[in-house]
Amino acid sequence: MVAHSRFKLAISVLLLAALACGVNLNTPSTQPTSNLLDTAVALGVAGTSAVQTAIAQGVAGTLGPGQPSLQPELPSLTPTISLTPTMTLTTTAEKVMLTVSQTTNCRKGPASFYEWVGALEVGEQAEVFGRDPQGLSWYIRNPDVPSGFCWIFGEYATLTGNYSTLPVFTPMPTPTRTFTPTNLPADFTVSYQSLENCLGGTEFWINFEVLNNGSVTWQSWVGSVTDTATGQTTSAGWNFFHYVVGCASSPLQDDLTKGESGGVYTGAFANNPTGHAMIAIVRLCTLDDALGICLTKEIHFTP
Repeated sequence: MVAHSRFKLAISVLLLAALACGVNLNTPSTQPTSNLLDTAVALGVAGTSAVQTAIAQGVAGTLGPGQPSLQPELPSLTPTISLTPTMTLTTTAEKVMLTVSQTTNCRKGPASFYEWVGALEVGEQAEVFGRDPQGLSWYIRNPDVPSGFCWIFGEYATLTGNYSTLPVFTPMPTPTRTFTPTNLPADFTVSYQSLENCLGGTEFWINFEVLNNGSVTWQSWVGSVTDTATGQTTSAGWNFFHYVVGCASSPLQDDLTKGESGGVYTGAFANNPTGHAMIAIVRLCTLDDALGICLTKEIHFTP
């Protein structure tokens, strides 16, 4: 037994010497690690701590450049992209609505001498569909006849919504009156005054001057002008006299007494009438709303 133990010790020493001399940690070993382990087992010395250390070093020395790693490969993770859907928003045009602070009549045209067809009460509201060329009256759904439409004066009106985009409507022709001056010293003259435009826009107005050279007082007027080149006719009328000045108005004049002059004007023309032959018909009356004694004059002119 003593001899056999000495033999095993000698073999272990020789094996350790061989491993120490033959294994280079920087140079891959040409002898597989499994062969070293088999040799140690065959010699019966694999259980010694020295041999186990040597085998561990031999295993480490066999892994050189280009050799597979003993560490397990981790799976490659591919990021998942989450897409957020794009929302398409559809806008709906906002309605323009109108209310009044006092009950206001609704008529067939944008002036008080047009026929009454309804009224908007305080607390009611109506949808607005257009405006007159001067922006003084609004074209609304008739509050008393929902299937119809009418004009309402804007003195007591409040609007909500983007009313600047409303279309401009040309009012219907003014109503025809049958009053004629009989045995009355009533007279006036009318003459072309100027062509007006607001800031280079597409609407044009024509001013006329009327001179009262009779003895009655004129309280109201209506008028229409026809562009013979385009066939367009516009009309207007009020219970006061004034001119259109660019985008504004001259001071209002309630009436025309004997010897006084004042302004009347047309509705808006969609095209520049410069150089066109025009026909104007102006009617003055002694009462508001084109009532009382009325006198009509016609002139031909070219702006």
